[in-house]
Amino acid sequence: MAQSTEQMISLIATVATEQTVASQKISESASGISQLAERNSAAADETAVACKHLSQLAKGLDGLIRQFQIEDSSSSVSKLAPGLLWWGLEVPWRMPE
Repeated sequence: MAQSTEQMISLIATVATEQTVASQKISESASGISQLAERNSAAADETAVACKHLSQLAKGLDGLIRQFQIEDSSSSVSKLAPGLLWWGLEVPWRMPE
């Protein structure tokens, strides 16, 4: 019976050691996931800032483009510049005054 008790104690010690190792691996994995989540959050914040900046640039470009006036080819406008090529069609335009 003493030998059986020793085997049980040895088995319990082995299982406890394996469980400790498994718990450490789980803890390391959870820490890695947490770090990835933090980096992902920071990247999402940077993306939001970049999108806002891109939106502002697009609004500025839209304002610049709206300064040009596209004229109907049948109208007679005196200050027409050479036409723009747009989808294979020549579109007359003029600079804003």
